[in-house]
Amino acid sequence: MDIVKNEICKLLTKRTVLILLLLLVLNPVLGLYTMNTVNDDGYTDKDYSALYGEISNYSREDVLPEIEQRQMTAEAYGRISLCSRVYKEALACLSYDEYLDSVNEKADEISIMNKFSGNGGFAEKNAAKTSRVYSKLNGTVPEVIDASGLLNITDNELTDYVAVIMLFIIALNLVFYEKSENQLALLRTTARGRRQLMASKSFVMIMAVILITLLLYGINAVISMCFYNPINLKSPLQSVYLYYGSPFRLSIGQFLACYFPVKIISFILLGLFFMLICAALDNIIFVFVASAVTVVIEAICYTTISGTSFLAFLKYINIMYGVRTGRLFLIMSISICLDIRLIPGYCMAYSGFCV
Repeated sequence: MDIVKNEICKLLTKRTVLILLLLLVLNPVLGLYTMNTVNDDGYTDKDYSALYGEISNYSREDVLPEIEQRQMTAEAYGRISLCSRVYKEALACLSYDEYLDSVNEKADEISIMNKFSGNGGFAEKNAAKTSRVYSKLNGTVPEVIDASGLLNITDNELTDYVAVIMLFIIALNLVFYEKSENQLALLRTTARGRRQLMASKSFVMIMAVILITLLLYGINAVISMCFYNPINLKSPLQSVYLYYGSPFRLSIGQFLACYFPVKIISFILLGLFFMLICAALDNIIFVFVASAVTVVIEAICYTTISGTSFLAFLKYINIMYGVRTGRLFLIMSISICLDIRLIPGYCMAYSGFCV
């Protein structure tokens, strides 16, 4: 326990605490700024949420005509494009049965084509699995809801990258403190000492990850409650357009219950990875270079590898996708619940609604 306390004290230096507090404050400030900034389509996230609030009182039969009427009477380009986007999302929710039928039809077409061509195997099994999985969603009725508050928590890239920077800073302080103070040779004297030291550092990293996750995403949750429409946790996950292609029969509340444990696990692995780089390299400049090279390689894999390639696991299971936990959770769950060889096909089906 004394070693753990000592490791915690290393993180509580004035410089480290100030940097972490600055990042913690910067996250909501930039989030609020982004919320009120006009995008390329001429409207803000606040306008988007407000329109959903205005149409929330309309029935399923009346919501599309109402949006269409608002679009026809709109004069500003931003209002027209906003109505067009909301109309597209509402139409997708209201025609979800047709989407499920199209998934089954495409799966049948792929299966038939591969049987005639004699090219069975992966594609045929993928089609059969796809049809079987999505058939479990029959009867799901997505609702036309404002998902801004939810996505501000689960798909906020800014917060994810702030968390990664904080983890990197913590890893540097945990590992490089002994190196900068010339104490590393002394601490390496016994195997038991090394094990206890690294176990203590890893434990402190895990505690730091949990604290960072609670603070960063807790602040985002407060912002969502204050500035966006309330989130109906009982609505199907498919009500959220970004997760429209999810193959799981989950409510939004159930999804959140799964999201945060996976988020914490992914950050723990990332934090330990940063610690490993710091431990392997003696020069802090090399640490920055190695980390940057790793991120670049992961980014190249993420952007260049096709979702249907046999290397698709390098596209989705990497650092760049790891911080996008909402999507990572869906991809990883598919690979666990189904045949791992079928991941590319599911990645293609899912990513089609997430680009």
